Formats: sequence, structure tokens, C-alpha cells
Amino acid sequence: MESLPQEDLARLSQVAYLPKDYLAWLAKKGWGEIGSARYMLYSSPIPLQEIQEGAPAHLWAFGDDFAGYCGCFSEKENQGVIEWESSSFSAIPTGLQFSEYIARYAQAL
Repeated sequence: MESLPQEDLARLSQVAYLPKDYLAWLAKKGWGEIGSARYMLYSSPIPLQEIQEGAPAHLWAFGDDFAGYCGCFSEKENQGVIEWESSSFSAIPTGLQFSEYIARYAQAL
């Protein structure tokens, strides 16, 4: 995992739809590969449309599982983590907050 520079953390903390537990993770643990190819946490959320053309404009991907699923936040409302499944082109609400979601991948850390 790589540390995120303070200026990047400060910039991200101004983004209204980013949950506090996500920002806390980045501040404490940073970004990068979690485990051995278990999950890739991006240094900053990116528009899902940059990953898959035609994806919903309000979803921002924060990472992926190397197998076609992206973890996303919605800029519309706090819905917790939404998984984007690229092969079926579907958004699936997980019912989990970021810390609960990422714990599934970070158990070995």
C-alpha cells in the first residue's frame, strides 16, 4: 500500500459523497493492492464511465477485484458501496459501508 499525500487527502475530504470511513482508510493505510491480487484500491475515485462506456454517470469507482467488479460510491446519495458488474452491466447495492466492504478483502492485513 502507498501513502496518499496530505494535499490529496485534503482535496478528497472536500468531496461530499465520499464516506468518512473511506477517507480514514486512505489516511491510515493508503491505496494500492490489498493482499495478493485480492483488491486494487485506487488513489482516488474515478468516474465509472472512464472504465466502462455507458455506465451510470453518478457512480465513481474506488477500486476493483481484478475480476470484473468495481466498488463504487454514488454522488447522488449515500447508498453505501455499490458494486458494478462489468459483464452484466449492472449496479448492485451491497448494503455495506466502505469499512465493511473492504474488510472482506483486507482480512489478511
